[in-house]
Amino acid sequence: RGTCNRLVWGGINTLTSYYAFKGLTDDQLRRLNTQIGRCQTMLRGGHQVTDIAVLYPIESVWPKFIPAYHGATSEAAARRVESAFDGVSSALYSANRDFTYVDARALRDAKVKRDALTHGDMAWRVLVLPATDTLPLDAWEAVAKFWRKGGSVIAVGARPANSESELPSARALAIGRELFGEGDGPAVVTNKAGGVGILLPAGMLGLVPKTVDALLERDAACADAKAPVKVTHRRIDGHDVYFAINDSEAAWSGELRFCGSGVSEQWDPATGKMSPLARGANVPLQLGPYGAMLFRAESIAAPKRLSFQGTTKFALTCAPLPATAKPTAGQGQYVRSEITGDGASGWCASATLTKGQVDTFLFMNFAFAAPLDLSACEGLAIDSSVPQGQNTPAELLVFVRTKDGSDYIAGTGRFLNAPGPVRAYAMFSQFRPFGQAKGPLDLSQITAIRIGWGGYFGAEGEKVVLTVAAPLRFACVAK
Repeated sequence: RGTCNRLVWGGINTLTSYYAFKGLTDDQLRRLNTQIGRCQTMLRGGHQVTDIAVLYPIESVWPKFIPAYHGATSEAAARRVESAFDGVSSALYSANRDFTYVDARALRDAKVKRDALTHGDMAWRVLVLPATDTLPLDAWEAVAKFWRKGGSVIAVGARPANSESELPSARALAIGRELFGEGDGPAVVTNKAGGVGILLPAGMLGLVPKTVDALLERDAACADAKAPVKVTHRRIDGHDVYFAINDSEAAWSGELRFCGSGVSEQWDPATGKMSPLARGANVPLQLGPYGAMLFRAESIAAPKRLSFQGTTKFALTCAPLPATAKPTAGQGQYVRSEITGDGASGWCASATLTKGQVDTFLFMNFAFAAPLDLSACEGLAIDSSVPQGQNTPAELLVFVRTKDGSDYIAGTGRFLNAPGPVRAYAMFSQFRPFGQAKGPLDLSQITAIRIGWGGYFGAEGEKVVLTVAAPLRFACVAK
């Protein structure tokens, strides 16, 4: 039921029969089919209503793509695009922000009306560009026009650089400077029409939902920001229809808030019952494990545009963590390693793979004498360097461990075949439980941070070299 809810939420209206129903009784299977059938009947047709469009950045992959022997590609630049696209999508979904995907053709065909990009019945007031440096020039011009008319554009991990025929393109670079200023961010550029251009480094993609929250009121949301409830909005046959799902195995109760005067009808797909609502702006709701509910209204107010207070930059503050002893190595069975260096010049972990085509890993463990409270920080900043000519496509990963022994992992979007020094960011909002973690990440009880790489199937004798400085904590606030 939870899987089907996610598919329906995402707009899938025909489900395949590739599921195994082992363990379900005939009665359970009938109830499942009836509930999903009611959801599909209520949501079929019409169009999605959301203010947020996320670009599918395929043109930015094409110039970087090199086929690999294993997997699609090992090219770091192409994988950075994939990582940013997946990360932005996951961050918005986790934050209960409904969105749609658009491509370059949709941007070219869209019209700008006031502060929105419109395409048929759909309209978007925020455009997110994940690791997008390449688009057809007329698509770049459409993005720039949208910003000049008051639209909001968030670029993550890249800035405009190339067109379909020029790499680099002088015009694309000029649009990048106009919308996002100079440098690699984080930065904010505004104009007199209310347009906002925001540039975030790839490791800060966890800030995208917060940035959108600073731009636009939510269409529908729980009073509890951490609730596991996701809501999508459709316009069907002259009605606004909302589909709310409990994306959790635990029952949930709380309140759903809708814009304006809210919704007028509540439809329960489990029972088929419709209940009129006298007060539809704030609706008390109970959802069982992986439960769902539908709401309807003749029309509903659009989310309000908020007054974004950004000027030209984010205030980014990085601070050192308490000093630790020389980091220890955690390595795979078929890795021979050595850690050299110091806290001033950085710690260099040199690894040699003693067997090929097996899962290998190497992490440097920074342990703290007393638990750290990092709850006031956005995440960790990691300064690293790899040598020229290294072909290892593994991603730089970060683990944090809490006092109870739980581990949590996050990627950084930095790959070990991109030479030279790089500052990467690991947002705390992006960390996920690893292994036998005992609950959500408790940022007030951090006892260790591990930095390195893993899941790499390399060749026997291959050397992997990574130099990192002691991690920094950082906070990021728009000024």
